[in-house]
Amino acid sequence: MATEELTIIPTDLTQTLFDRLVFRGRLTSGVMDRFEGLPLSHVSLSGYPGVGRSWLGTLLTGSLVFLDLSDCKEVGDAGLAHLRRCHQLRHLELASLGLSDKGLNHIAGLCELRHLDLRGCDGISGTGLSHLAGLTELRFLSLETCIGVASGLRHLRGMQMLHTLSLGWCHQLQDGELIHLSALTNLSSLDISRTKASDEGVRSLLPLSNLTNLALAGCPISNHGVGVLAPALSNLITLNLEWCAVGDAGFQSLTSLTNLSELNAGYSLIGQRGLMALGGLSGLESLNLDSCDHVTDQGAVSLRLLLHLKRLDLSDTPIGNLGIESVSSLSNLTYLNLSNTGVDDQSVSFLRHLAGLTYLNLDARGITDAALPGLQCLTNLAHLDLFGAKITDRGTQHLAKLSKLKSLEVCGGGITDVGVQHIAQIQGLKSLSLAQNPRITDASLPFLAQIRGLEALNLSQSSITGKGLAYLGSLRELESLALYGSSRVKQSAVAKIQQRLPRLKVMGISM
Repeated sequence: MATEELTIIPTDLTQTLFDRLVFRGRLTSGVMDRFEGLPLSHVSLSGYPGVGRSWLGTLLTGSLVFLDLSDCKEVGDAGLAHLRRCHQLRHLELASLGLSDKGLNHIAGLCELRHLDLRGCDGISGTGLSHLAGLTELRFLSLETCIGVASGLRHLRGMQMLHTLSLGWCHQLQDGELIHLSALTNLSSLDISRTKASDEGVRSLLPLSNLTNLALAGCPISNHGVGVLAPALSNLITLNLEWCAVGDAGFQSLTSLTNLSELNAGYSLIGQRGLMALGGLSGLESLNLDSCDHVTDQGAVSLRLLLHLKRLDLSDTPIGNLGIESVSSLSNLTYLNLSNTGVDDQSVSFLRHLAGLTYLNLDARGITDAALPGLQCLTNLAHLDLFGAKITDRGTQHLAKLSKLKSLEVCGGGITDVGVQHIAQIQGLKSLSLAQNPRITDASLPFLAQIRGLEALNLSQSSITGKGLAYLGSLRELESLALYGSSRVKQSAVAKIQQRLPRLKVMGISM
């Protein structure tokens, strides 16, 4: 279709045609030239191969309101010069583009911008932020992992409309810079994870009473800092204290946060007294206690008070059967992670009351085939992780009855072709990992080929061959295939299946 023909098509249909070409990977430089000068409003090319300066010269017009060039590293600073035409642009995604301060200069005039994502642009410095000072209509700004930003937050003070700001993983950002954030009183979401913000620095956040979401993961704050913040930020709904050296006293100070619904305390020092305090946060819906070494069965008793809890992560804690029995009273749970805990087959019997579970992680060596009949009561289960559990072909007969499963991991080494035949009866599977089961051979592949909606498959460290791989060519939705350690699969076999499945990415086979 020539450009002249495209001009007589209604604008919305032109946009639809462009979007479909991108989705199917059919947009080439030749095809793209036919869209030159056409009034596209949305251009989303995140990670699209071949996108460079010439493409932007063709596609960027004054009608554009949404542009996503994330991971298009060939664009570079100079390519963004074409943005000056886009005076109506409101949403701009430039994550991992490799920009420097020179690139920001081309953004300076986009006064209608509401959303700007610069994640991973580690060439940006604090000085470069001066180019953003005039973008006073911004509501969303992400400078996450812009590791060159150690100063320059003063240039953000005029962004009074800003409600979301991410400075996470800006490792060099220190306490003295945080004072400039105190002017952004409309902020509702702030991420300063993995910065150098300490107990002293977070005092600058006290004026931000409208904050509902605050992430402090990995910051050098203590019980004292949390104790200062909590009374002032009473509107907090989500709080991330992961990897913070905060113990029971700090978590006891959170009792004033009556609106809190999500708390990430992973890798913290919380113990029994802290958990008792959390028991008073009746509105809590999500709690992450991953790798909290002081969370024991005794402390878990307090969790039964959290009647509205929907998500609970207890992975890598010392919790065992007694703790799981306490948790089993939380009838609103939809997500439960018990990986690398002390759970065993008896623990699973306590879970039968959690009929609302859609996600369950039982990646623990204490789980065997004997636990699986107890899962039959979990009729809504969509995601099941049995990665390191001791599951054999006998257990897969019970797994086959979990008809609503969308994703399944069974990687303990006990599955053979017989077990795969049982698992293949779960026709709704989208993601399946059978890695580290060396007795799976080509004989299992015709059965896997019957799971028509499969999108991701992991057969690493299996015994399949390149010849058997051909069976998977009928899986039209397959986009990801992991074959690490599959020495009998050669690149030539991979090339053949990718001819049939152009969107398929195969990992683990060297070129």
